[in-house]
Amino acid sequence: TLLEKNGSVGGRMRSEEFGGTGLEGHRFDTGPSLLLFPEKYREAFAALGARLEDHVELRRVEPTAMRVHFAEDWSSLDLLYDSEAMRRQLEAVEPGAGQSYFRWLGEARASLDLGTEAFIETDSTSALDFVNPARIGKLAMAVNPIILLAPQTLQLAMHFKTEKVKALFSYHHLYVGLTPHNAPGVFSLLAATELTDGVWYPVGGFASVRDALLRIAESHGVEVRLGTEVSTITVDETHAPPSEASTLAMAAQALGAEGQALMQRRVRGVRLANGEVLRADVVVANPDLPYAYETLLAGQYEDVERESKGISEDMEYSCGMIEFCWALKQPMPELAQHNVFLGNDYVKAWERPATANDLRTRHSFNFYVHRPSYTDPSAVPPGEDNIMIEFPIANARERLPAAG
Repeated sequence: TLLEKNGSVGGRMRSEEFGGTGLEGHRFDTGPSLLLFPEKYREAFAALGARLEDHVELRRVEPTAMRVHFAEDWSSLDLLYDSEAMRRQLEAVEPGAGQSYFRWLGEARASLDLGTEAFIETDSTSALDFVNPARIGKLAMAVNPIILLAPQTLQLAMHFKTEKVKALFSYHHLYVGLTPHNAPGVFSLLAATELTDGVWYPVGGFASVRDALLRIAESHGVEVRLGTEVSTITVDETHAPPSEASTLAMAAQALGAEGQALMQRRVRGVRLANGEVLRADVVVANPDLPYAYETLLAGQYEDVERESKGISEDMEYSCGMIEFCWALKQPMPELAQHNVFLGNDYVKAWERPATANDLRTRHSFNFYVHRPSYTDPSAVPPGEDNIMIEFPIANARERLPAAG
């Protein structure tokens, strides 16, 4: 059973068509707008006994994967799949950067090939995970571990001299909520997959991926209940029966007291906002983790408040976002599908505005613009265009002290 609070599934994965004069025929992806790692999508569909290609048409965003616009001199540089064209473009900006590009891309690709398994597909629960030889051994042999773990600005400075070229290969942090100054060098894997595997787009918008997964799930007998809000995940803290006592004792010795407490907790199901109770042996909760602990699990077991507080205090939250969806009467061919605009101060532009005064007094910001008609003309009426603008701002926690 899948319980969805909203009137449609998908969460943040949405393709919206707004009503109103001048908006007819315009489609906006208000959540995800670029598709990376298509093989992972294929694996997800295969796990459901289906082929991605039978349900979703993917198109490679080409020839320009991303266009970066610089306020410094009102110029633009493109991320191109064509290696020779990329080399010539870089040489025109910074002599020697073309050859440095190939060395940097080799390191970035190694980070992608070996770092995906070590860091992305495997959870990290401790800083020691990042120095565990069994986990990062192959990657450390291919790329200097200092480069992987130090800020990405250090890695890029080892290959490129100009701030413009360094910025070209570190804009990705704009849509993951980090900055080149606090993200580790291993994040170069994002640039590597864009340049070598490609950036992709699902024809019809990201709703086509959502709707395909919904159809397949329902074909397997999944009951989908829309407009169904979960208020509580019910949990019992039970003591193990005598038949399990010896097993539990061994587990406690191996895992410690916290591990023993986890083994004594059993999920029982969920309580809906209307009071209905549904029993379940397994509950998978998809909201943001702090909400799950602070709201859905509140009061359900002895240590939940301590765990919730630990999550709230220890975790760094990503950025907030202001989003604009603009329907345009004329095409904008000067924009690629994915565009990043970088402010003229390559350090301060990464500082997220926290107050209205920040917006009034500062003149250097970074933001992202999506133009889907570059790849999929069905997103707009003939002869028209549309863009979605994402403008990062401080998150709620950052805005509170700034407001005084």
